Amino acid sequence: GVWLLLEEFVAQGMTDRTLPELVLDAWNRFDGGLDLEGEKSYSRPSGIGLQILSVLELVLVALPASRSKQLEANLCHRLSSLALPADEVRNALRVLDKLSAAGMSCRSELHSWRTSLWTSLERRLLTYVRGNGSPTGLDRCMFILGEIGLQEQVAISGGVFLSLQSISANDATLKDCTAALRGHAIVALGKLCLSREHLAKQSIELFVCHLNFREPHVVRNNALLVLADLCIRYTALVDRFVPCMADLLREPNELLRKQAAMVISSLLAEDYIKFRGD
Repeated sequence: GVWLLLEEFVAQGMTDRTLPELVLDAWNRFDGGLDLEGEKSYSRPSGIGLQILSVLELVLVALPASRSKQLEANLCHRLSSLALPADEVRNALRVLDKLSAAGMSCRSELHSWRTSLWTSLERRLLTYVRGNGSPTGLDRCMFILGEIGLQEQVAISGGVFLSLQSISANDATLKDCTAALRGHAIVALGKLCLSREHLAKQSIELFVCHLNFREPHVVRNNALLVLADLCIRYTALVDRFVPCMADLLREPNELLRKQAAMVISSLLAEDYIKFRGD
């Protein structure tokens, strides 16, 4: 609760010159596995890192140059090593973007690092799909890949696109391809489609197929959420599949049924879809 309150204060301009370095110190302690007293902690409380990064994004322009460089190096290393939990990835990328926009980091170097990271993630994905890699860490790999693809107009190779499709469809040649891993692949694929209409056109029916009752709940849920996002971005493309989405309102699983109700009601309220009756 403290970090949420601090974020609200900072957003309203209620800060002082010592706060940026204090927030950065807090991030270094947290990311280094230390508690507030500097003792080693063996747990990483969910959501705390996300909140610290949110505050850091607001105050980082006041950091000394040496400390902003330290922050940049830390986040680049943590992202490249797939060490950050999924809920912290987006905010970490936003902090790096803010550093670049504020002229506190070299844009060309940051772009080069992102290109290198993308290549590394792509190689790891292809290695797994070709049967030569382990699924360990692949969920974070796909999450970061999706976030970069969502934020930047990077070139999407056919290998990445087909690999994500193979994982989402649980290709028979894949080893240890869990439902959770398939769910991550669907989300990553959806993020790539959000800013690339040609990919959305190629993938729309795949997402609809993943709504099938034979699929695991996490796969169906993520496919539904991706279709909802695509409906907002490319309404005409998704419109004819709205009945398939609405079928989940009769879903026996309560959580999935509630998710469908929230998604459909939101799209109706924003006038993205309409139900037509005789």
